[in-house]
Amino acid sequence: MPRNVSGVYSKPSGTTAVSGEVIASATYNLLINDLVADLNTPRPVEAGGTGASDPATARANLGLALGADVQAQSAFLQAVADLFRTGQEGKLLGLNGADPNVPEYFTPANIVDPVAADDLSFLQRDQVNDRYIHISLIADQATWNVGAGTAIKAISPAQLNAKLANFEQQLGVGQTWQDVVGSRSPATIYQNTTDKPIAVSIRANGNSQSVQVSTDSTTWINVGRVGDSSGMQSYFVVPDQHYYRINGSTTVTRWAELREST
Repeated sequence: MPRNVSGVYSKPSGTTAVSGEVIASATYNLLINDLVADLNTPRPVEAGGTGASDPATARANLGLALGADVQAQSAFLQAVADLFRTGQEGKLLGLNGADPNVPEYFTPANIVDPVAADDLSFLQRDQVNDRYIHISLIADQATWNVGAGTAIKAISPAQLNAKLANFEQQLGVGQTWQDVVGSRSPATIYQNTTDKPIAVSIRANGNSQSVQVSTDSTTWINVGRVGDSSGMQSYFVVPDQHYYRINGSTTVTRWAELREST
């Protein structure tokens, strides 16, 4: 069978027919038998074949290694392919919680903490238990309140609003010290109606009097004193809607309040 070292086939010498001459059976059979032998012999790689009669040799001749260059037959991949059939569009495919070699559709039973429809999240495989865990990108309220987490998380509008509202209630936020001595008098009840705490600083040189606060303007708590010849002063915080006063007559020389501009 005349194939050269490059795998190129050439018909046997002397088998070319001549017009007008009788084709001898020996010559004809020589060509036919040569073609039969060539067609039943593994075709060389150079001629578009594999040069082999078995898969392993064929892959070796083609330079293909299982698991590296080509995928071996996989029962698992076949099972995955079988799941993707008409009528199953839109379903999420994962692994069986009991057997990681068995693919299945996700259901509430095999997802830890099922994903809420309005949640910003993804599924992460638990390598230990071979289950998929719902990883929320929204920080839960407890984590948000502690404020010590290092994972990058988004927050919901409700969480942000609550935190901003809490921040805005802090003393000193959006407030400045105001000189209100011209609009304050001893023995007069005042109420903080600013919707957030205020700080009060009072100094007096007259009679020594108690500085008091109250939740209802009836029951009073002493929080300091002002007055006498040394010019005692008092500093205290008044929560929102609470009352405050100097409980008696004295000479006020300074009255300042940390509050929003009046």
